[in-house]
Amino acid sequence: MLKSLVIPKVAEYFQSEQWNGLMDILRRGSEVRHAHVYTESILSPFDFAQVIQGYFEKHGLSLERKITFLSHGRGYANIYYIQPRGMCHFEVFLKYNDDVVIEPAGAASTRTGQNLEYWDDAYMEKYHAGFAFREPTAGEEKEILAFFRSPLWRQACEFMTDKGIHCHVPVETCIHPDILMKLGIQAIEAKNWSVSRAVTVVYSLKGYDQGKVTFLLKKPEIVLELDWEFNPDTVIQPRMQSLMLAADTDDLAKDLDGIPYYRLSKEDIRKIVEMI
Repeated sequence: MLKSLVIPKVAEYFQSEQWNGLMDILRRGSEVRHAHVYTESILSPFDFAQVIQGYFEKHGLSLERKITFLSHGRGYANIYYIQPRGMCHFEVFLKYNDDVVIEPAGAASTRTGQNLEYWDDAYMEKYHAGFAFREPTAGEEKEILAFFRSPLWRQACEFMTDKGIHCHVPVETCIHPDILMKLGIQAIEAKNWSVSRAVTVVYSLKGYDQGKVTFLLKKPEIVLELDWEFNPDTVIQPRMQSLMLAADTDDLAKDLDGIPYYRLSKEDIRKIVEMI
């Protein structure tokens, strides 16, 4: 593939309907909790991530955390938890396709058939309204705080500070996720760690929306996620004794190594950023 064609094609993507739609969503600020962008591309996700970072820096929106990478299978990369200053964190999914430089993904390569989706306050309020959550008593608040010192939560902390990229801590609860989020921040910061942003949101599990609480930490720079299932008879307890959806750097290497990505040089990236 000729470089003279690739560089302008990458720059052109940042004027596309999909990217402009993403920026419109991000500009809504804190009311938007999370977003997904689905693409197909021949580009290396590691190189394209540098272009994305350059775009935000050029527009005065430096990233609040380093970009990491996650795999969703062979040749299906996720530029994971990109967080421009003052905006929600989002993910760019890249499904390897050597027929295109970078384009919005077809419906079959997305979560719901939409190649750009987001979750805002209104969406989550409607979602949470479907469950009979209740307020915890003072004693139950202590029980919840104790969970954040439990073996299962410690397992997630140790995994993520070792070579973990992603994991969920599965629990049953009858307490509103917003309250779990507030108490989780309190427990995390009691460890002398710091949380830069936390949100309650959903993700797709077996075709259904599944609730979770996402804690984006600044110190250490990791992401911790509490994956909840409603149980009216339980304040909080593990659904299972191990982590869900755990992925580490070895998993990423296995799924992406050997994929014949088109690589952008530092000079290519500089030229693209100049153009956008």
